[in-house]
Amino acid sequence: MKKFVVFIIVFSSIFNVYSQYKTFKASVLMNEQTGFNFFTGSDSKYYLTTPKALGSGIYDFSGQYNIKSIWLFSPEKYPIGVATTLGLKITKFRFVNNLYFGVDTPGIFIDNSTNHYYNDFFFSRHGSKLVTGKLFVPIMLYLPVHKWFNSNKDNFGIFAGAFYDGYLFAYHKLYYDQNGQLEKNKTKNKYIKQYFNKNGFGLRGGLKIMNIFIYGQYLITPIFSDILPIDIHETKIGLYYYFDWSDKIPDIDEFDFDNDDGTDAK
Repeated sequence: MKKFVVFIIVFSSIFNVYSQYKTFKASVLMNEQTGFNFFTGSDSKYYLTTPKALGSGIYDFSGQYNIKSIWLFSPEKYPIGVATTLGLKITKFRFVNNLYFGVDTPGIFIDNSTNHYYNDFFFSRHGSKLVTGKLFVPIMLYLPVHKWFNSNKDNFGIFAGAFYDGYLFAYHKLYYDQNGQLEKNKTKNKYIKQYFNKNGFGLRGGLKIMNIFIYGQYLITPIFSDILPIDIHETKIGLYYYFDWSDKIPDIDEFDFDNDDGTDAK
């Protein structure tokens, strides 16, 4: 599974470099590389997350890694843009409390062992972290507001859409010191997969201001199945900057291919 995840991340990153469109890539509407992962719902106060280093979506590998992002309708040609993709969604949650999943007894518990020492330093690896991997299939609408004001510069837009979230895997890690040694207690997918809803649906929306994207994302379906009657929903807010290289690279027709005698070399 690790090799597969690494392959998808590397492949999607390379592919998207060469899948750029004139205005901006369709993939930026689904981008989730920079943001903060947390939970909402009636039980969310018991499952708070923290933006520690390598934590809940900040400076880690959380995000959508798309195999291919395409415009079904390009905002370059139409008054509205419609984009979709197929990708792998990696989401990480670093919990405030030292939580762990029960294997023999269904539930999520707090580690109160007096033999386990947790360092609260900002850059410490100590603590509780949940990682989920899901199939991500969105349909996104983009409104190029600049066109409504007869502007040729795409400096403002609105995007919104829905997505399917299909469960692939999950695992949990608990880091602490015991007898002066760093210990890692990992609970593999095979022990906790029954706790998660296998199919979910969510909403996503935000603004494009110049090359800055501000977005919010919410999973309508609770993250856990009926085995764990816990009302929490995946939620994310974030922003990112898109580098539009298309304006920096001249079209081939702009080059002068004339010979020294003035005749056309083409």
